Amino acid sequence: MKNVPNKKESKLPPELYQPTIKDVQILSGKTASTASRRLQELREALNREDHQAVFLTELCKYFAYPLRESCEQLGVPYNNN
Repeated sequence: MKNVPNKKESKLPPELYQPTIKDVQILSGKTASTASRRLQELREALNREDHQAVFLTELCKYFAYPLRESCEQLGVPYNNN
């Protein structure tokens, strides 16, 4: 996993941060179309409709991405409380 230069830092905690297709690309190293399918797969697994949010903590848990490292990569503050 690589840090992305010029990525704007988020002030939202991971449980409120809504990952984009680009974020999923960064975390997974996959193409945009694969990242989009992964977000859709997560929505279906959580029984969410397209207009309903999914959050970084859910994405990391579902795809077994380490939360701390994912937060560092995306510029999301990580608080281990």
